[in-house]
Amino acid sequence: MDTPEQTPPKTPTKRTRVRLASPRKQLERTIQKMEKLSDAAMKPEKLVDLTTTLAGLQVRLLDIDRDAKLDALIEENERLKSELARPIHNDTDDGSEILLEARNQRLKDLEGEVETLKSRTEKLEAEKTELSTTNNGLKSENSQLAGQVQSLQLTNSELQLAILELQTRTPQQLIDEANAKLNPTPLGTT
Repeated sequence: MDTPEQTPPKTPTKRTRVRLASPRKQLERTIQKMEKLSDAAMKPEKLVDLTTTLAGLQVRLLDIDRDAKLDALIEENERLKSELARPIHNDTDDGSEILLEARNQRLKDLEGEVETLKSRTEKLEAEKTELSTTNNGLKSENSQLAGQVQSLQLTNSELQLAILELQTRTPQQLIDEANAKLNPTPLGTT
């Protein structure tokens, strides 16, 4: 009589939630890590790559800030428009005007900040393009230097073979060969 094997009851696995930081926070952490890396001794082309990537991330961070401020401006503008659409009572006209002027000034300030962020974004884009061009130039120079190194290594190998050949000859053979080169015998005389 066979007894069926009993399997232990499965217990539900506990799931844990992982809360990710906001994209802005993640970008800030990445930028901090990259800045620490840039302080370390690196090859110039790697440093240029790192700086280019860092500039791209900073541009992205500025875009996030600009978008958030733009959203806030749009929200504030809509709210102000809805307030203006409501009828204003005469007893609060002065207070409303002061409040409206203050809000308009705040909107102008925020619009100025957005323009500043756009300007900084354009500047960083230009720097990124310049760094990319420099990086490409360095890569080209690096490949040319690698070709020169290979050529020099080949020449070095040939010279080492010539040295080894000379080392296998006796001093008398070397003297005879040198004399033959210095005093060539004319054709027809033996």
